[in-house]
Amino acid sequence: MCSDQKESYAHRHPVSAVRRHGRLPTGPEVEQFKSAQERLLAKSMVTAQSQFVKLMNPRMTAHVLDGGKGEPVLLIHGGNAIAVQWAPMFVDLQREFRWYAPDRPGTRP
Repeated sequence: MCSDQKESYAHRHPVSAVRRHGRLPTGPEVEQFKSAQERLLAKSMVTAQSQFVKLMNPRMTAHVLDGGKGEPVLLIHGGNAIAVQWAPMFVDLQREFRWYAPDRPGTRP
């Protein structure tokens, strides 16, 4: 994420609501997930940021994919799914929209 995007993100998301997580979760399952996610994004020719954010209320760490430029679009997946499953749609969306795809609580990584 470039510096102007970070400033824009920080402006839209006050620190009291969302705080960047300094360390990403670790472990073999997380590494497998990140590797599979990177392969799927590359296969779909998608440029995305994979981030973990610490929410203050409720207190939890959430995973979010984001990318593209333009008007914001929020993609919420169904049960038993993960955000990266939107990858085939991201390639078209990233041309015209700034998209955000959080992993809903209870999904992995």
